[in-house]
Amino acid sequence: DNADYGLSLSPDGEKIAFLSDQTGDYEIYVLNISGEKSTQITYDGASIGAIWVPSWSPDSQSLAFYQNRDGDSEIYIINIDHLNEISLTDNDYNDAYPYWRP
Repeated sequence: DNADYGLSLSPDGEKIAFLSDQTGDYEIYVLNISGEKSTQITYDGASIGAIWVPSWSPDSQSLAFYQNRDGDSEIYIINIDHLNEISLTDNDYNDAYPYWRP
């Protein structure tokens, strides 16, 4: 059985982002409201405490999230269509809870 957490509705109301352990580790997935199969967005193999609920960009095209990959959490942005990821922070501190402002 899979465990899904942290449902987040996109601003356009068309998609839901969530965390799931479908692969054995927690990853971010996006599901279209129309009911299509969910799409895996991240591929880093995190535990539930090491990745957190994504925050949608105002245009519903990107997600901001934090993940602990190297001993402290950093903030990332990923485009949901192209899966290109950008690291916004890279330091020795725990950066967390990103939130988009319109």
